[in-house]
Amino acid sequence: MRQTYGAECVLEEAVMEIETSLFGKIQVSDEEIIDFPEGLIGLPDLKRFVLIEDEEKKPFQWLQSLDNVKLAFVVIEPKWLVPDIVFDISEDLAASLEIDSPENYQALAIVTIPEDPQLMTANLKGPLLFNPDVRKAAQIVSDDLPIQFRILDAAES
Repeated sequence: MRQTYGAECVLEEAVMEIETSLFGKIQVSDEEIIDFPEGLIGLPDLKRFVLIEDEEKKPFQWLQSLDNVKLAFVVIEPKWLVPDIVFDISEDLAASLEIDSPENYQALAIVTIPEDPQLMTANLKGPLLFNPDVRKAAQIVSDDLPIQFRILDAAES
């Protein structure tokens, strides 16, 4: 038997439906939105994204912009390419993303796929760092890493 004392509160998750150029109509809940308060480097107005995973495409994922539904980036976790990769995260950035340990953030690298897919690269110099718990993210610049890291070279080694 269920008893309710006082007012019962039901919280419903807000869901938006967007029409994307790559995926057609998708539904995105508030909890799935990744917020880039500063936008991306060169794209400061793009602040809201959703990560789209496809088991058949792993380790690749899609970072779909919600501010420009025609724009989505192929991304990969850098650890797939360089297992011991470490990013230098400033104290200010760690505080703004609420990162308190290396275990509570995820890194993504934007992938460029040219006409010849054998030559695809990942941008390790400008990784995207985000805290999946609070859905906040930022793009940083890692001076000591390459902007065009050959993905298939990593797969062959």
